[in-house]
Amino acid sequence: MARYFFHLHYGEYMPDVEGSEFESAQQARDSALRYLSELLRDEGHRFWEPSQVRITVTDEWNLMLWQLDLKGIAAPSVASGG
Repeated sequence: MARYFFHLHYGEYMPDVEGSEFESAQQARDSALRYLSELLRDEGHRFWEPSQVRITVTDEWNLMLWQLDLKGIAAPSVASGG
């Protein structure tokens, strides 16, 4: 089993210092997608403040394997309250 780390950038940088073990890279990649969807489900009310979420998945040598970016952009008429 390999250890993968899911570093979160959501208004602030929150490194994953513990990591998680998976039997395959595909399982780790699927877990990153679940992590993002659960974060938005549970903390979605916070999303529009930083308006960007990034999950960077690294291996045990801190080499980046995948990065998920989600950015919300409000149209100018909405952003100005119009």
